[in-house]
Amino acid sequence: MENENYRPYPSIGQSVLILLILLGTGIACVPLMFAKSWLSPEVIQFLSYVTVFGLTFLVVHRLRRRQSGRTDYRFGLINWRVPLLLALGSVAVLFGVVTPLGELIPVSANTQKMITEAAGQTGVVTLILFVFLAPLLEELVFRGVMLDGLLRSHKPVTAIAFASLLFGIAHFNEVQFVTGLVLGAFLGWVYYRTGSVGACIVVHLAANLYGFVLRFFIDPESDLDFGRSLFEMWGWTTTLIVIIGSWIVLVAAVLLLKREFDRFAIPFGLIVPESPTSSGTEIPGSPDSP
Repeated sequence: MENENYRPYPSIGQSVLILLILLGTGIACVPLMFAKSWLSPEVIQFLSYVTVFGLTFLVVHRLRRRQSGRTDYRFGLINWRVPLLLALGSVAVLFGVVTPLGELIPVSANTQKMITEAAGQTGVVTLILFVFLAPLLEELVFRGVMLDGLLRSHKPVTAIAFASLLFGIAHFNEVQFVTGLVLGAFLGWVYYRTGSVGACIVVHLAANLYGFVLRFFIDPESDLDFGRSLFEMWGWTTTLIVIIGSWIVLVAAVLLLKREFDRFAIPFGLIVPESPTSSGTEIPGSPDSP
């Protein structure tokens, strides 16, 4: 039986509101910056991030439950091959698409300083935040809530494009905007084909793990030369080999993923939108939780 009171959450306007909630909680965390005398930058970043995304998720999860009645998030990964292909596709997107596009974007002095400082953060706190918590919380907000709702009320291309745009903007700097926009499109396709937040977390985790490991192999002061292009630093031959090779890996990963999805996944379009209790993993404390 269809639920006549069912309304997908969020709409386009409500998705923008989610971005504003992130911005508002971020502003509320500004006082933490004054704790630099007794807290390390990594701890401050950890506390700020968990506060911003943790509170935002709690708010939007509650709004989603109130408007649509939905409290579930699917985390299935189908089989062992899918996570490997997702990880390969994620890193290939970074090398083959994000890196070349990033060459076209002028980087402000403030962003250069932020990237240089972040490149020097390699502690356990940063590992936990960057590689594990960030993928979990961001995917719950942007795919589990935002894209899920948009897909239920808009065409897939529109929903994925808009959610990816907001995901890029949510990083609040020009470099990560490009990464968020492009990777967000890949994440959107994965979510549309699987309806699984878990699959998106794997993609996000692989991208962030690559970025974290890379920090151990560069000198932030000498290797991050924002005044030189990738072709100048790596040479034309090496750069083209990396980009073309990444595209080959990306296309192969997408084709193999499509085959796995066609065989085993439940396409998002087959998830009955009228039912707020479709199978998934409940958030502890929700009304439908045991």
